Amino acid sequence: MAGMRTKKSLNNILVSCFSYIFLMLNSFIIRGVFKRILGQEIVGIEGVFLNVVSLLGIVELGIGTGIVYKLYQPIADGDTRKIAILLNFYKKAYSIIATIVLSCGFIAAFFVPSLVKEDYSRNWLSLVFFMYVLEVLASYLFAQKRAMFTADQRNYVNNIAHTVGQMISCVLQIAVLMGLHSYLGYLLVRIFCTALENIFISWQYKKQYGYIDTKIKDDLPEKEKKGLFRNIKALLFHKIGAFSLTSTSSMIIARGVDLISAGIYSNYMLIVNGLNNITNQVFNGIVASFGNLMSTSTREKAYENFKVLYFFNYLIYSFFSISFFVICVPFMKLWMGNDSLFPIATVSLITLYFYIGGMRQAVNLVRTSAGIYQPDQYFPLIETAINLGLALILVKPLGINGVLVANLVSMFLVPFWTQPYIIHKNVFDTGVKNYYLRYCVYAAVALFSLLLTQFICSHLPAMGAMLTIVADAAVCLVVPNAINLLVFWRTAEFQRLKGAGIGLWRDLQHRRSKKSSE
Repeated sequence: MAGMRTKKSLNNILVSCFSYIFLMLNSFIIRGVFKRILGQEIVGIEGVFLNVVSLLGIVELGIGTGIVYKLYQPIADGDTRKIAILLNFYKKAYSIIATIVLSCGFIAAFFVPSLVKEDYSRNWLSLVFFMYVLEVLASYLFAQKRAMFTADQRNYVNNIAHTVGQMISCVLQIAVLMGLHSYLGYLLVRIFCTALENIFISWQYKKQYGYIDTKIKDDLPEKEKKGLFRNIKALLFHKIGAFSLTSTSSMIIARGVDLISAGIYSNYMLIVNGLNNITNQVFNGIVASFGNLMSTSTREKAYENFKVLYFFNYLIYSFFSISFFVICVPFMKLWMGNDSLFPIATVSLITLYFYIGGMRQAVNLVRTSAGIYQPDQYFPLIETAINLGLALILVKPLGINGVLVANLVSMFLVPFWTQPYIIHKNVFDTGVKNYYLRYCVYAAVALFSLLLTQFICSHLPAMGAMLTIVADAAVCLVVPNAINLLVFWRTAEFQRLKGAGIGLWRDLQHRRSKKSSE
């Protein structure tokens, strides 16, 4: 069972990594063409509208996460009747959500253009915004079928569908932008390719899970519904907290600074979100396996696995944070030009925001796997109030830096303390002191690695833009990882990860030899 969990997790991680590295490159190509043809102000409009649409996504209430958590046990037990009941509930819920989002999006389309201070047609802005709403609605198609692949530790199917869909979308979007210079045509392609992904998911679902009878008329017991809705209410509050950090910044910058600054900010966030998406998919590839582990093993074993995941979390985010800080300036020059650069203070704040937020991944994985959202359900509202209040106060005197400081302060005052405490108490039944000791050690090593890496890169000889990026990337690849190797080699967590890596390599070699023999 443990070997199967590891194999499925590794399959999900491998596909996720390759998928989202491609998707990030895909996004850079499209954004570069988009900016050069339509201009930085339109980039700013897209950033603001996407953030408003994500606000409408709060209507989803976290039902997807709640249902996936409920699917772990019946999948482990082979209870197809319970699986069918949950999938039907999921489908009905998303039908209601789609109706609400459509209605709210239609109404919002009349008011959202007021967020844009620059002189654009109100009707045109309303139409553009509503097309983003339609793209979200297209993503809700067959959501219950995506959930089944996720819960059954086969999230790689979802990732393959998304990658192929975005590959097609990239080619068509570039053709429309270069051939027609049409923003609306670009949006139509996005909607079409999102729908195409879901058709592929539906086809795969029929192949893999055609034996699950979703025509069953049974419903969830009332007691189970009440428990699920309690979790969903808690998830709503957590979504509000997450939204205040990730999606309000562009709107505040657009109104408090200007649309061009919001567009440049969205370029940096495209990199940050791309890196987050890669790591999200890595951890999404593990979450179902961890949920299965907690359903079938002891708390002690789950805690030992958590410590390995926490260390893995640190390795990923220390490497990505250092690489982002060192490479983003030469990369931005090459990608968007000198007029799209932020000063070093702003880059430092973005890097810190990325690292602190990213270091919560292991904690969030455990909370999602265990379905624990109620103990701190009201804390995200406090986080939201602190973040928005500070951002609105600081944006005028400090500009973009004020918004980033507000994000960091609210993150540090609330989830940094509450979430680790809750999962240690409710899931592992142990103290949280060891977590924070490790956090301090990890942060100190990461800071030393960053300073040394930046020092080495700053003393490299002057080169062209592309060669500078390649040289800096090589230093980022070697220095932080070499330091982590020296510092953590003898730890149990490192040895466990090394064992998993060796096991993966042997598995790949076995598959290759098996294919050769066939």
